[in-house]
Amino acid sequence: LSGSAAAALASAAEAAPLLLAESAGSLGSSAVAGRSSAPGGRRLWAKARTTWLVVAVLGVFAVVYCSLSRRDGAAPSSGLQRLAAANAPLPLDGGEDAAEQAPPGFGFDGLQQLSEKVGEAPKSRATHVRELENRPRGDRRKYQYAVLANGLEVLNIQDSRTLRTAAAVAVTAGSFNDPVHLPGLAHFCEHMLFLGTKRYPEASGFDNFMSKHGGFDNAYTANEVTVYFGEVAQAAGEEEMKRLADFFRAPLFMHKFARKEVRAINSEHLKNIQNPDRRILETLNRLADPGSPVSRFHTGNLETLFNEPRRRGINPVTALKHYFKTHYCPSRMRVVTFSSQPLHEQLLGAEATFGTIPRGPEACQRKRETFESPKPFPKSRMGKWVVIEGTEPQPSLWIQWQCKDLTQAYRSQPLEYVFHVLSYDGIDSFSRMLQDSVGLASSVGMFEDMSSAGTSLYMVIKLTDLGREKVELVLDILYAYIATLVRDGVDMALYRSIAEVRRLEWDWNEPDGPADTAADFAERMTRMDPGHLLTGDMLLMHPGQHHAEYILSKLTPDNMNLALVDQGARHTGLLKDYKLQTLPHWGVKYGVSKLFTVMPGAAERWDKWLNSSNATWLRDRLRRTIADAEVLAVGTRFPKAPGPIKDVPKDLSLVNMHVKKFNASGVGDLFGPLPHRIEFGAVSPPAESKDPQVWYRSGWVTQSPKVTVQVMFRPLRPDDEPEARAIDEVRLGMYRKLLEEEIAPSMVDLTLTGVGYSIGVDPLSGLTFAFTGFAPVLPRLVATVLDQFNRFNGNLNLTRPDRFARISQEARQHLSSYTEMPAHYALMDRSILLESGSHSRKESLAALGNVTRQSAAASAGELLLARPLQFTALGMGNFGEEKAHQIIDRVASGIRLPHWLDVVDGRGKVQYIEKIVRPEGPVEVRALNPRDDDQNGVTVVTLLNGVATIESEVTYGLLGQILSTVAYNELRTARQLGYLVQAGYGLTSNVDYVSAIVQGEVLDADDMESAIEHVLTELMPKKLQSLTQEEFESYKDSMIQDLQEPPMSPYEEVSHFWYPVQYDGRCFHYREERMKYLKSPLVSRESLADAWADIVMPQQGLRRKIVIKYFVDKVPPRPSVEEARRSWVKQGVAEGSLALLADEHKQTVIFDRADAEMRRKIADKGGYFPKTINCRLRDATVEALALEPDRLPKIETSSTPAPASRAPGGGQHLGRRPL
Repeated sequence: LSGSAAAALASAAEAAPLLLAESAGSLGSSAVAGRSSAPGGRRLWAKARTTWLVVAVLGVFAVVYCSLSRRDGAAPSSGLQRLAAANAPLPLDGGEDAAEQAPPGFGFDGLQQLSEKVGEAPKSRATHVRELENRPRGDRRKYQYAVLANGLEVLNIQDSRTLRTAAAVAVTAGSFNDPVHLPGLAHFCEHMLFLGTKRYPEASGFDNFMSKHGGFDNAYTANEVTVYFGEVAQAAGEEEMKRLADFFRAPLFMHKFARKEVRAINSEHLKNIQNPDRRILETLNRLADPGSPVSRFHTGNLETLFNEPRRRGINPVTALKHYFKTHYCPSRMRVVTFSSQPLHEQLLGAEATFGTIPRGPEACQRKRETFESPKPFPKSRMGKWVVIEGTEPQPSLWIQWQCKDLTQAYRSQPLEYVFHVLSYDGIDSFSRMLQDSVGLASSVGMFEDMSSAGTSLYMVIKLTDLGREKVELVLDILYAYIATLVRDGVDMALYRSIAEVRRLEWDWNEPDGPADTAADFAERMTRMDPGHLLTGDMLLMHPGQHHAEYILSKLTPDNMNLALVDQGARHTGLLKDYKLQTLPHWGVKYGVSKLFTVMPGAAERWDKWLNSSNATWLRDRLRRTIADAEVLAVGTRFPKAPGPIKDVPKDLSLVNMHVKKFNASGVGDLFGPLPHRIEFGAVSPPAESKDPQVWYRSGWVTQSPKVTVQVMFRPLRPDDEPEARAIDEVRLGMYRKLLEEEIAPSMVDLTLTGVGYSIGVDPLSGLTFAFTGFAPVLPRLVATVLDQFNRFNGNLNLTRPDRFARISQEARQHLSSYTEMPAHYALMDRSILLESGSHSRKESLAALGNVTRQSAAASAGELLLARPLQFTALGMGNFGEEKAHQIIDRVASGIRLPHWLDVVDGRGKVQYIEKIVRPEGPVEVRALNPRDDDQNGVTVVTLLNGVATIESEVTYGLLGQILSTVAYNELRTARQLGYLVQAGYGLTSNVDYVSAIVQGEVLDADDMESAIEHVLTELMPKKLQSLTQEEFESYKDSMIQDLQEPPMSPYEEVSHFWYPVQYDGRCFHYREERMKYLKSPLVSRESLADAWADIVMPQQGLRRKIVIKYFVDKVPPRPSVEEARRSWVKQGVAEGSLALLADEHKQTVIFDRADAEMRRKIADKGGYFPKTINCRLRDATVEALALEPDRLPKIETSSTPAPASRAPGGGQHLGRRPL
């Protein structure tokens, strides 16, 4: 993990824009503040250590990995979310608006010009230049470390295949460096650096530049480091470096922008308060010594960054400038560059841009400050029992142990061993005993918070209702297990086997993208010597017995704090005997006592167990303790420690690792030769199709000895078959979870050897399997998974009643609670209105009450296996065709029909496309914000275009890039309407759309819609009208480079080909078709303007507009046309669009909720979009491309007929705006 708990408590799906990824996890953090969220940070924990099983009845029960938050928050935020501002103005006093004049620099251009004059390559003045040779076997990148003349350390990374350029800067200062009287100052500095520099004074200039060139930028503030990073198209890389370097040479820190950013940080903190896990972690950190920064508030808000400083006579901007001068200097900076340029050229570029930054004052160049004193958790601050009022329905137990700083133990990684033995989830493990034998918990997870102040280890146990009542018994079982681990000592055979697995993973780890790689290494450089940068976080080089023994010795009752988290803590009386406290800045209600007071005698009992060497006596004591607690143990009576990992692959054959030579001719060839159909006979039941679709390709364009097999058994359905019912969807959701819990313990040891699998069941896609890993282990993996799958299906009573009751309760809690941001639920409502077969949480909750243990277990059989199924498979990677055929055949023939199942005759065909409702006109949902404690309104405005075509995806994809910037600059930067502002282009099934979303407190949902319409009808047309040819070409070039970017990993290769394989091989040339159209003269500034007018200001008919609005406290009456018109005018809607909006207002269908019933009402009037797959250019386009450029016609970008004409009353006033 990184040096903070933030690395372990982060979002499940933070990388994707909320507009497109309509789900997000909410595991929070204490130590990372940021500008926005993206995957990154240290990868050790994200790929191998901490997994959280998230119950989600309506989706695949997923393993949630963790990621660091970025520029938008002190806790993770989603995708492209940005900071919002509070409503009140924030006056700040005096001060200069510009930073010091930067000293003259030579500049990269100057170096190039000089080299041309003298006729030789410029030479670097850097020292300690060394190429890092200790690379993983599968890593084709090159790495070079150097120190610039001003003391700045640089890492250059060359990837000869990439068309992208990335850069990152890490500064060895973070939230722990905040002045005591100005909490959040480091985070404030991170924000302000993006708002203009001496050379580039425009506040949004950096963001706009990155967006225009198909890039993005981000930053985050952690405990002891702040990291800035960005990624752009290759052609803009040099300019990106100049702009980024100027952050650290001459930031303006202008007062007029400081007001905005303080308000934005305040809004960000209000969002963080909603994060359930973040609240808990902050409460536990509050127990630390007040003299340690661990105990303090780090995000900052309006009170700490403005109100309180003003009362003290402190100007935050003046303090900010002082903070920057004393913490931001080259000796405390680490720069990483990433591109296809040779290493020496990258080094010269870094010298020309970052090497000219002055060394800075002596105060900044001093040795890096550490925070080990005062100790945050001395003995006097341990042994605490805390009761916390939580926000989630499921109770949990948080256990904290304190250790010394283990940051420099990265070569032995003792936590890797300790976490493995404590959170192991195999048969008879501690975790399985809590879940299955005594029914006290549903999951066990671990993470650490590591910094120079020390290392806190956390175990989080999600409790059942019984576990909440028997917390002491949970701890009894835990300490009986820890006593066994201490008595038996460190299992060095296990430790070494973990090291073997880590080396295997390290050698063949799939690389991250440019920006993530740069940010990751920049952070590593702040805590590792250059020789270990490539190995330190992944390779377990020296298993350290003494380090592991030290950690185990610290897992004692007197070195432990406990927190019981319960949503009803105040109402159920859990807090009645405590002095009720409120966590400053967070509002968390909690009470603190001493552990030995709450559980008298328990600590002494556990100490006695820890010091016992008699295994038989200990087993007997635990058995008696369980019996005395009146809990019936089923199966495992004592937790078993894991043994060494067996059968780790060695001496892997690489014969088929690389694709065979082929003639490359287009962008599609970046992914290598196409898979080809292989002969495959008729598949035995359940797949009765006589024409199975089986595809295969040997080797990878990238480099990996792994193989992947993807399989689908898709039901044949008639076109007129009714959509899936809520009860069917919930039954399958419960089936997935029951199956997962039944087979997962048996699969743990096998999956530790470097293989993985997934099983999915869905009414549309049917039964799906995915297998991936090293070829020698894959046959065993397939056989084991299928055996377990058949065993589960063959016995409807295999799931114990108590397990079913627990999983049902967790599902019920999930469906009845709202812990995500309200925008998440608004986007779900949009999906429910459009996507056939989807259902609301209320509908699913009602259906859940009718699901029995047997009906859930039988659902896959009755709803899928009983029908005729079509078999589709893809095998790719490091195996020959014969071996691929054997494995795929094993899957095809290995599924047994349960004895209780009656197979039905059926007719129909594979339904490739999920049906999308086609609204006849505008639809609006007016509902309450589902979060009772949330004061944000939400508005989602979506304009449906129609069935997507190559032409529309290119055209609206370009428009989406422009819209994203225009909307953010207006709604977020200029008007500060909310924390979350996003806009862009997307697809749902085969239908494309443009959409915008705002979540905030400044305007109510009705006025937010008007503000969004201002962007759509006024600002976007103006932007397109003023768009220069140079700007237009930059947007095109960025999309071209995206299409030309080669795959970074086997995963990207499989994803590229699996999509067309699912459609019978019809879309293999999809990328080439997009490139052909994008490069044609048919794509122009004029065509973009026409397309925008078509979707936003149609000459005929109403827009297919879906609006979701969430209100606070109560839903107001819908405004009249006159009231709405006043709002439109006030918010700046284009005058020429007022008549259209008035017509739409009159004909909008209003709902008070989104569910299947409302969707049917829409479909009854408008029907559904055609289920067409458009993977080729339209005939009209092909014909047009054959014409001379001056004879090119206008090409329609949608294959869907225009909506019906508007009713009389204003349509004649609408025409296409002159652009």
